[in-house]
Formats: sequence, structure tokens, C-alpha cells
Amino acid sequence: MIKNIQQEYKKGKKKAELARAFHLDPRTISKYIQMSEMPLYHRGKRRRQTDGFDHFIQQLEQEGKTIREIDEYLRKHGYTGTRSDILIAVESIRKERKLQEITTPSVRISRQEMRSWIWNRNLLFQKMLGNYLNDLLRCIRHSNLFTKQSKTLEKSMTNVIIRRF
Repeated sequence: MIKNIQQEYKKGKKKAELARAFHLDPRTISKYIQMSEMPLYHRGKRRRQTDGFDHFIQQLEQEGKTIREIDEYLRKHGYTGTRSDILIAVESIRKERKLQEITTPSVRISRQEMRSWIWNRNLLFQKMLGNYLNDLLRCIRHSNLFTKQSKTLEKSMTNVIIRRF
């Protein structure tokens, strides 16, 4: 980006135009134009006050100690930072542990397979219900005890079977 700004400035564009085009402050544009070599960015990991105590924090957290207890223990061993730094360290340990506990399922089922399974199970249920209703109907036909009631029941059962299957 800095090279682009320098090239555009050499072509004759004004600093204000470049600032609008690159969405930067005009003072930043001036600074970029005056640069003779590109800056080296060696941005390392930011140091925390708890860096030397990570092992202790992890061990105490696994033992189930509270933030206050961990703070007291670390202060006895030379820690001079804040309790909130300890809290952040403990939260990151817990978050990392939680992410490790989450496992991917060993069996994956696609939506199509799921639909097929549900549909086939539905068909199996309907087939079983149909067999049960047919058996019940057969029993009603063979029973001569309640002739009028059995005829009515037989008609309604036949309608149910026909409508369902």
C-alpha cells in the first residue's frame, strides 16, 4: 500500500486525493511519501504478567482452586500482576479444555439418509399397524357374539384400513 501511495504521488496526485482514495489521514499519507524504505514488522506475541506462572495456574485450576486461591498462591511465589490477568489466563485454559472435549460424531448421517430412515420407519410402522388392524378385523368377522356391533366395527375398521393404506 505504501508503494502504491508513493507511485500515485509521483504521478501527480495530491495528498488530499490520496487520503480520500486510501481512507487514511493526510498526515499518514505525508509520512508514507517521505519513507525511503519499507518498515519491518516483527510483531511478536504480547507478553502477559502471568507468563512465568502458566504451569502453576494450570495445575491449580485443574485442582479446582478459585481465582482468589490461585492469586494468593502465586503472590506467595513472587507474582506481582493483577487478579484480572489471572482470570484471563484461567478462562483461556478452560476455553481450550472445552474445545478439546468437543469431539466430532463418529457417525455422520446426511439429510437424505435421515429422510430415508424416517420414511422407511414410518412405512414399517404403517405396515405393522395395517397388519394389526387386519388381524383385529379378522377376529371381529369370526366372532358371532355381537353381530350388530361387530358389523358396525367391521365397517369402520375397513374404512380406516382403506384410508390409511
